[in-house]
Amino acid sequence: MKKLTALFLILTLAAALCACSATPPPNSEENILPKADIAAIRESYDKASAYIEATFKPEGMTVSEQDEDGGVYLYKYWSKENSENADFTNDIEIDGKTITIGKTAVKDLDGLGFEISKGKETVEPNEVTSVTLTKDNKTCILSTSDTMSDKAVPIDDVTVGAVSASFSEYSLPFTYSGLDSKSTPADVIDKLGAPNSTINLSSDNDGSIIELVYTKTSKEDDVVTDVNLLIDLRYDADKNDASISSVDINTISYKA
Repeated sequence: MKKLTALFLILTLAAALCACSATPPPNSEENILPKADIAAIRESYDKASAYIEATFKPEGMTVSEQDEDGGVYLYKYWSKENSENADFTNDIEIDGKTITIGKTAVKDLDGLGFEISKGKETVEPNEVTSVTLTKDNKTCILSTSDTMSDKAVPIDDVTVGAVSASFSEYSLPFTYSGLDSKSTPADVIDKLGAPNSTINLSSDNDGSIIELVYTKTSKEDDVVTDVNLLIDLRYDADKNDASISSVDINTISYKA
């Protein structure tokens, strides 16, 4: 009888341990990630879509949509084919210092008052690398241009090919074409006009982001250079308005 009682207690303890082990740990992904609110995502997406139509008036642009994971990620694209070059500058001011995409060399960054961190000292053919500007614990990320060379080139001799700037407490302050953190979508249209390439909308549990894409192409000898300007706006569904969150400008060169 004592043996049966002992066996019963052992089996009971084992069952309890199994039940405990089946409980997800408190730091599991299931407990950390919030459950997607499909209805709220759809509402933000629909309101942002209507906002884009009213604000940027994308007449004549081809529209496509994408739905991932049953409404968890929603995307909408307005695209224009065979459009003329947009009129925008390659200059961007970082903390009051002007950097010209495709012209300012990495060595020209010295003396501008930034701490400069280079991804590499030598850039190989068909390679780009990063250059980080830091000041007062705030940063801005740059990238080098394609050297269009078949030999390795010192990074100091390579031009800046891209700048990614954002309005956040960790980023260096910047202005682009007179646009800053206080600028509105109306200011963007006033300065740059409507996007000549695409308007991209993405919505998820974190809200909705509107991306405006402007492009222009130039050719010198046998080298073609595409310049892309991307302006991201964070849409506020409650206010039915949007504000600039970041600006990216980059060049892509290739032989015709």
